[in-house]
Amino acid sequence: MSGTLPPPGSPISKRRAVIGAAVAGALALGAAIVPIAAGTAAASSVFTAGDIVVYRVGDGSTSLSDKAAPVFLDEYSPAGSLVRSVALPTGDNGAAHEVTASGSATSEGELTLSADGRYLLVPGYHQAVGTSSVSSTDDVTLARVGADGGVDTSTVLKGFADGNNVRGATSTDGTGIWVSGAAGIGYATLGASTYTQLTGDNVRQVQVVGGRLYTTSNKSNVGVSTVGTGTPTTSGQSVANLPGSPESSGDPYNAVLLNLSGGSAADTMYVSDNSAGKIEKFSLANGSWKAEGSKSLSNVVDLTGSVVGGKAVLYATGSGSSGTSGTLSTLTDSAGVGASLSGSVTTLATAPSKQAFRGIALAPTAGGGTGPTSPSTAPTSTPASTPPSTPASTPSGSKTPTLAASLATLLGAVGNTNNPAATLTIGDAYYGASAVTLTAKSSSTSVVPSSGLVFSGTGPTRTLAVTPAKAGYATLTVTATAPDGNTATGTIAYAASIADASDPAADYYSGIGNASVMIDAGGGYFLIGDDETNVLYLYQQGVTTPIKTFDFTAILPDGTDAVDIEAGARVGNRIYWSGSMSNSGSAGNLEPATDTLFATDIAGSGASTNLTYVGAYTNLRADMVAWDKANGNTLGLAASAAEGQGSKDPAGFNIEGMEFAPSSTSTAYFAFRAPQESPSNRTKALIVPATNVDQLVTGAASKATFGNAIQMDLGGLGIRDIRKNADNQYVIVSGTADGSNNAAALYSWDGVATDAPAKDALTMPTSAASGAWEIIGNVPDPLVSGSPLSMAQDDGDVVWYNDGKTSKDGLTAQYMKFLRDTLTWR
Repeated sequence: MSGTLPPPGSPISKRRAVIGAAVAGALALGAAIVPIAAGTAAASSVFTAGDIVVYRVGDGSTSLSDKAAPVFLDEYSPAGSLVRSVALPTGDNGAAHEVTASGSATSEGELTLSADGRYLLVPGYHQAVGTSSVSSTDDVTLARVGADGGVDTSTVLKGFADGNNVRGATSTDGTGIWVSGAAGIGYATLGASTYTQLTGDNVRQVQVVGGRLYTTSNKSNVGVSTVGTGTPTTSGQSVANLPGSPESSGDPYNAVLLNLSGGSAADTMYVSDNSAGKIEKFSLANGSWKAEGSKSLSNVVDLTGSVVGGKAVLYATGSGSSGTSGTLSTLTDSAGVGASLSGSVTTLATAPSKQAFRGIALAPTAGGGTGPTSPSTAPTSTPASTPPSTPASTPSGSKTPTLAASLATLLGAVGNTNNPAATLTIGDAYYGASAVTLTAKSSSTSVVPSSGLVFSGTGPTRTLAVTPAKAGYATLTVTATAPDGNTATGTIAYAASIADASDPAADYYSGIGNASVMIDAGGGYFLIGDDETNVLYLYQQGVTTPIKTFDFTAILPDGTDAVDIEAGARVGNRIYWSGSMSNSGSAGNLEPATDTLFATDIAGSGASTNLTYVGAYTNLRADMVAWDKANGNTLGLAASAAEGQGSKDPAGFNIEGMEFAPSSTSTAYFAFRAPQESPSNRTKALIVPATNVDQLVTGAASKATFGNAIQMDLGGLGIRDIRKNADNQYVIVSGTADGSNNAAALYSWDGVATDAPAKDALTMPTSAASGAWEIIGNVPDPLVSGSPLSMAQDDGDVVWYNDGKTSKDGLTAQYMKFLRDTLTWR
């Protein structure tokens, strides 16, 4: 069998060929699959009482970073021998949902054993593997894992993480679940999508011990605390430090409460203090917790334990100084209650390369009650072994393997550390997928050498990582070979772009190259407007191809004539999109369609984002010119907009930014790349407030009204974009009015006309050759030194592949791309 590798599913038909090509093969890349040995029966695999379970992040196929990585639960014997691994889902399938974690966030993954001992409660993100900055997304998946290995991931809490870490989860009996993180503590029932917010305190672990809900935190002197009374499920709960304030000034990740005197109430507590690098002991004396010594364990994260023969047997995990590695250690304290911590820390196991340990808990047992009789989602696996070359049972079916790819075209960049991979689906009805081997060949070894083609994974899902050596094109031929020599082959079109020396970890997004405006859609997704196709695209962070497209050109007032989308702003659930209102080219030909302001309403978030058309207004430029004339022609807008005046000129007319005035839903600031003011010297950037845009797009107003023009000193540059956060902290990116794109800077501003913007100390990184930094994503709140700021480039004029072709001239949509990166506010 041969031919081009078919992508699973069919691309959605769109208005233009360029759009259809952009969508083709637009499926998530790089999903890691845990190796599963042939013949392993998941239903017969059960946890062993007395073993411990470790939350592992990553599968070893790629270095860990802030991107979402797959999650595994590794069962270890008390001696440190790996018994089995349970892979949590990396995709949605019916009621089963993906569970991923940040590859570098040490405070995440703090699983617990339910109070009745039957279930593990496991926190993670409802985000695809590879999602960039996953700890800044919102939606959370909570997994419940039973003693028989059954996995239930039906609980997805929308918005709980609120752009920050989700950390822990616990339960009394597996039906009601508490979840913790930087956003506080919530309560939900199994399978729910909503939750009750108990408290907004930034916390870490949460657990139920002795009928009470406990939490830990290094914030606000919380230390180790109780939450409300008993096991609360309603809002408005308070967090109270334990008597004696144990760890109130420390850095506690978890606390283990035990009874060492033979009673039922806890009298001894062990705490993992990450910053101190210690396991600390406390004893309850006269109603107050008293420190009883510590043992050093660098970068300790989580802690669990039990009483065995009157001694406290503890197990702890560490994640390394960068949160991207792991150790499993044990400590036995035989000193008893009220005595200084005894024993020594012994390392039992270390995490494999490119994998990290997070939380730890005792293995669940079925004795507490009945649980699921079989895994509901992910299978249990033994440690990876060599795939068999003969079938394990009586074979049947075709001996010819099957081969399909997640995409037909794969784009990379020379020197980039985040290059996407191709996911391959393998089948063999006779021998089984695990028996199939893969090889790959490049048609241009100067672009992709043989050493740059690396497969990972076993079983039906494999990953092909490609490392290019130079810019150019290559055809990658993949061959699947069965044990008897039967083969299936297919091809992937590959293109490597020139290197971006400013940041080798920058993300590239494909299908379009003329990105001009970015609007946050929540959950790690964002909308992009393209000034050439005039279509809106939904992307997911870390996934190169668009998830959806929204094409309203057929219903815009000027139909398919180019609007030249250059600006946009969101207020509530309405997004306004503006054309550039400019003339075309250096000749300055009039382009009426660019004088279009239209609005869409947004519903849903993340992959469920949907846009509906509201209405449009097509006379805003003329209204601005008339308003300026009525006020003495101070800005000279009539001359700037006149036929024959080019737009990319300090005297031209070209809008490239839009944002709402502080706390307003009706007044929008229109920010000009050109003209620069005043007409006599062209040194100031211009903003014109239109005060009734909400009425213009609905037809409630027939003419625009304006506030006083704002002129600001941006070092002789115009404005390429403007964006603000909920606290009215604005970020402005400046740039040249002409097409040289040889200068850019970032400024902060409070939105007040009389206040001057302040230039940020950050030196803007060099853009791709002929590219331009002119797109701001969401502004962090608060905007302070060290805040991450998402930005993107308009790369329509970039020659990516050293062939003279650009997205504006010569490239087909399958090879178009633009760069998006995270800068650090200074």
